[in-house]
Amino acid sequence: MHDELPLLIQTFEEIKTACEKEKISAEQQKSLLKTMQGCVRLTKMFEAKLEECLPSPDDSFLIKGKKAIKSIKAEKYIAEIQRTLETYKSTLKLYFSHLTVMASSGQSLPAVAAESKLYEVPAMKVNRSVGRKYLLDRTQEFFKA
Repeated sequence: MHDELPLLIQTFEEIKTACEKEKISAEQQKSLLKTMQGCVRLTKMFEAKLEECLPSPDDSFLIKGKKAIKSIKAEKYIAEIQRTLETYKSTLKLYFSHLTVMASSGQSLPAVAAESKLYEVPAMKVNRSVGRKYLLDRTQEFFKA
């Protein structure tokens, strides 16, 4: 996770630049904004939990022990944050791979952005997902044809 944060920040900066240059449609900007806001929110939650659980060099032995116990209790919470972040990262990967394919086929990016829609299908272990079965059924039917 630590190694991926600089790349995620760079991706956000590229999206911001593309929005400023109007290379991304208003509909896609809205979708990407939700993804970016979700990433920022989860990253802050992740950072707060780490601050709460990781000992600092100045902590007493007792405080370090308490934080060690907190970190064990926080493992499930942190794992859920990481899984949810993975779904957001998948959305960003899908978006950029879509733009790359379209650009290599000779279509202009603004035209592609205006015509395209992006869908996020959360990971199986993300329990806050709603409507997932319908999307999965439609996807399976599409690939059967």
